[in-house]
Amino acid sequence: MKIILAFARLKHESLGDPPLGLAYLAARLRKNIGCSVIVLDMAFLSADEIARRLAKEGPDMVGVYVSTPVYNIAMRIISEARSNGAFVVAGGPHATVATESLQDKADAVVIGEGEEVFSELARAYAANKCFKEIDGIWFKHNGRIVRNAPHEFVRDLDTLPHPARDLLDMERYIDNCQYFDCLDMNMRATTMIASRGCPFKCGYCQPTLNKMFGAKIRLRSPDDIIAEIKELISRYAVNAVFFHDDTFGFDKKWLAAFCDKLILEVPRLIWGCNSRADLLDEGSLGIMRKSGLRCLHIGAESASQRIIDEIYDKGIRPLDVRQALAMAGRKDIRTMCFFMLGAPTETRREMEDTISFARGLNLDEAVFNIASPMPGTLLYETAKSLGYHISDKWEDFNYYSQKAYNNSGLGGRQVKYLQLKALFVFYLSLRRLKYVFRHFCSLRGLRKLLRKIKRFF
Repeated sequence: MKIILAFARLKHESLGDPPLGLAYLAARLRKNIGCSVIVLDMAFLSADEIARRLAKEGPDMVGVYVSTPVYNIAMRIISEARSNGAFVVAGGPHATVATESLQDKADAVVIGEGEEVFSELARAYAANKCFKEIDGIWFKHNGRIVRNAPHEFVRDLDTLPHPARDLLDMERYIDNCQYFDCLDMNMRATTMIASRGCPFKCGYCQPTLNKMFGAKIRLRSPDDIIAEIKELISRYAVNAVFFHDDTFGFDKKWLAAFCDKLILEVPRLIWGCNSRADLLDEGSLGIMRKSGLRCLHIGAESASQRIIDEIYDKGIRPLDVRQALAMAGRKDIRTMCFFMLGAPTETRREMEDTISFARGLNLDEAVFNIASPMPGTLLYETAKSLGYHISDKWEDFNYYSQKAYNNSGLGGRQVKYLQLKALFVFYLSLRRLKYVFRHFCSLRGLRKLLRKIKRFF
């Protein structure tokens, strides 16, 4: 049996992020079923090219990753696959929270974590068996939609085979990776995942994140993570890894064990991660720095405590962000913060305060996204309950350049203007001009800069 897994993307998304979810899925399929698997990623393929590949390869099954902003693109892939006679399965965050929008498009929809579910579905399809006993899917049977019970999460992440990166053009991802640009534009870096699940309740993520991976953090063992790092070094000569986990370092005991093992077994590795500001302390940052941490990304979101508490339910303070950045600065760890502009009820003054707050922080990089209340999230329900008109076009839910709703009468153009103002004010300050000019020192750096700019226009 031949299976194609397709990753739909927006054209301006980062090209340095391999689709690890599909790579995990591919590895599981090969191990469990022994089938032929191809991964097609729109980072480097157009929709027309994917359509041609589908026609050429003639797969038995096609799995399509669907997030809300790329719904229309994913629907084209699904349509092309079905026209070529493939059995089509949709999965991903949009499939999990807006399953009804896919039930007449795909032959089956995987809800939540996909490795075990998709493998069971593929095995049943190959054997021409009914899907009634497969938890975690919706499918059609005799013309009606069957909604099976949720599938339990993978209890031990170490049982999952490492992502099938051999199915990806890793050199292109490495060449485009931007996570360590503030440190070295020419770093050979890629991404990994060390855990799944998040116990926090931020309104812009939840409950979608819990439906995908659960509220309890499941951690891979340090041994398993180190083994994957060694594979990356051996096969792709990487010297840096960025961990995409939502709350890296939540478990301090695990973190200490992981860092100790890194120091002993991969002493020259450079790494980075995401973290909440209120999870960081001097001791943790000290051992992280000693084991190779050089880049730290923190979700600051807003300078307004009202927005953080009442709208995002983030549970942090701007003071937490300042203190975390100060600790990182003392240890020479480069930092980035994520901010959002245009939350429901957010005033222009509050947005301007966030811009000023970001500019004054000891930061190397900052990202200013436009708040988009994604379907299925508490932020979406908040915006709806407050009487905001929310777009019924999935493609409008784009936190780079469009708005799915109008904020407080300001309108999308005003929020877009403030987003661009934030970028200019932040990056044209004296302390960050060196970072900007570093992009002009090589063709690779210049390409990266142009791609970063394109995201916001």
